[in-house]
Amino acid sequence: MESGDVCLGALSLRKIDRQQLKRVQLVLSQDYSISTINKCMSLVRALLESAQDEGLIVRNPAKSLRGLKETKRPARETIHRALTREETEAFFCAPKGGLLGARCVGKDIDELCRAAGIERFTAHAFRDTFATRAVESGMQPKTLLEILGHADIGVTMNLYAHVMEDTKRTQMEAVRV
Repeated sequence: MESGDVCLGALSLRKIDRQQLKRVQLVLSQDYSISTINKCMSLVRALLESAQDEGLIVRNPAKSLRGLKETKRPARETIHRALTREETEAFFCAPKGGLLGARCVGKDIDELCRAAGIERFTAHAFRDTFATRAVESGMQPKTLLEILGHADIGVTMNLYAHVMEDTKRTQMEAVRV
């Protein structure tokens, strides 16, 4: 450290860079909410802005630092939610104790498929089916994105909106050229 350096903790303000600030965000994310972290980083950004205005630093390394992304609503407040412990135990308890694994659920689905004479599928197909039927029924993509808990509409449309052949044909027939 040079004589006359202004410090933040043991670190000279002149030596703080964007990467260090990103690491601070990461470390804080282990113990604090996204909202709290973003408020802290906003304060750091304002402090560094003042230091720049006072001529203590040449540029503000926090100026281009983006806040962490916060979801609009907790999962439990949406249709797409995590089950409570009680719900999990009620639906997914294994006969020998503990919770059913994907393999067990998959075996049950396999047995039901064989009995029904249909092609095998995984539990994830229920999610795919819901999303596909929602799109076919005219649900707005943004609404579906919220229900599925996606951050990007491209993920929703590319992964879960498998358009059935009949739907494509119907849509093409509806086009008047």
